[in-house]
Amino acid sequence: MPLKGGNPVKHKAPDRVCISGSFICADTAAPTVIRGDGFTVGAPATGLYTITLTDGKFAGCDSVWAGLAQATGEGASVIVEGVPDTDVQSGFFQVETHSTLSTPANLDTPFEVHFTIWLRNTSVGRRSGA
Repeated sequence: MPLKGGNPVKHKAPDRVCISGSFICADTAAPTVIRGDGFTVGAPATGLYTITLTDGKFAGCDSVWAGLAQATGEGASVIVEGVPDTDVQSGFFQVETHSTLSTPANLDTPFEVHFTIWLRNTSVGRRSGA
């Protein structure tokens, strides 16, 4: 059954919202293939991606998950960097991609980062018709 309301998805509680999305890694450049709404993606350092929430600052993060999809099964990975509950209060969070050696690395297509973040007390969650 398809979800109504699109992305971001409203939670049953009126002060919660879920933002999910994905992007295709582009080596040292910021991704240009981005799926989802409510965020932008930058690449400030080796293997590090900053996901900026376009709705600005949030009261906090209940949960965040990031995963890596890849066609080759090479064993690379992605982790959530920092403390998302504190970071989203500044309007962003970060994920870091790792090589098969478990060190920060710039990955390239066909690697895709997928994420889901549950946020508290946002204007996105209170928009009518969202």
